[in-house]
Amino acid sequence: MIVLFNVFTRNAHVKLLLAVISFFIAGTSVQAATLEEFAAILEANSWGWSVVENGCVEQYRVFSFNRDFTKMQSFISEGNVTIDYRVLGHSHNSITMQIIGEDRLDDDGAPVVWQLRFAGEGMICWRRTDWLLFDCTRPLLRCDTTPPAS
Repeated sequence: MIVLFNVFTRNAHVKLLLAVISFFIAGTSVQAATLEEFAAILEANSWGWSVVENGCVEQYRVFSFNRDFTKMQSFISEGNVTIDYRVLGHSHNSITMQIIGEDRLDDDGAPVVWQLRFAGEGMICWRRTDWLLFDCTRPLLRCDTTPPAS
């Protein structure tokens, strides 16, 4: 009982607890049982930043995976850049990966690890694993057009 009282009297803990409860109640509307299903959803679409007007035209991303789903590429139209990732794992709503050759470090001095998460129907977002549990970038939205060839 004392432990529960302490949890509910500390502001940061209350926020975290409420966030966890709301996540489990609301969940995400899109889930993939396997990494292959997640990859198929990502590869079948191009994705544009929600904060950019015409994001599906000017700043879209296209994702592709190798045959054994151990690596993912992200083609970014702005700058014509391709980023290579090593897939580390997955869950029903995220893929955990690391940029190959990543030089950014987290607070513990380890290379940054990323999660690509379903954020809702037709939305994904990026989250660093050293961020708070529910922190995520602004969402990328599924574009209505077929992914351009990269």
